[in-house]
Amino acid sequence: MTLDDLLRQAAAPPYALTFDHARHGHFGTFTHFRIEANRIFITASDGCADRQARAHPGDLVTSPATGRKVRSTLERLDFDSEESEKWRLSLGKFIGTIMFGKRNTAGQYDWLLANFPDHYTLWVRKTQHPPIYNREKKPRQDIYLHGAPVSVTNSFRSPEEFARHAMWLMDGQPRDEEGHTRCVCKYCKRDGKHRLGDQKIVTGELSSLRKAILRGQPRRSESGGDKAEMGSRSDPVEREGK
Repeated sequence: MTLDDLLRQAAAPPYALTFDHARHGHFGTFTHFRIEANRIFITASDGCADRQARAHPGDLVTSPATGRKVRSTLERLDFDSEESEKWRLSLGKFIGTIMFGKRNTAGQYDWLLANFPDHYTLWVRKTQHPPIYNREKKPRQDIYLHGAPVSVTNSFRSPEEFARHAMWLMDGQPRDEEGHTRCVCKYCKRDGKHRLGDQKIVTGELSSLRKAILRGQPRRSESGGDKAEMGSRSDPVEREGK
């Protein structure tokens, strides 16, 4: 798929945002989300309360890569933790640009996901491998976003994996005439029944689309009353503010 194809497919009726100089950011209230000073609050969710991860204090498991026993712990991260903030800043960057055509700008708050959708929680898995030559190895840490329906995935493993799904939630979880999801995240955009989409392609499209949008913008402070020029999904649907 070419960049021109991506830009054509991303185009959709824009969400109109207002800019408040005194409060250093954009504002807008819509059906499934709201924006407050570049903070993105997602009010829609497909999360499942019964799909929450459970903390493990330090189970011994077999590494599929080496066949050796490793100690694995799973801990829930505080919402205000450094890891959570990094995830939410990254998601805010993608959403701010692709859905609203906005960049992080001096004199404004950075674009930030202010909440995870209901029933979504962030966890860290720490894996401690056995010592090598009597030297302890630093535990490996992998961060996961849990809470998605079983029909989607057990967990999202990076902001890039979740970005498209978050934008689909903000757009009202649109589906086509046959009831198939229009979400284009790795897990929803399957090739056939079981084969997952390619995350390298999804991430590459996110990056290319964001760069293309930013190339068309001057580096300046916002003057207010702007409208986004790009949408979020591969299948445009009508958007309605309130």
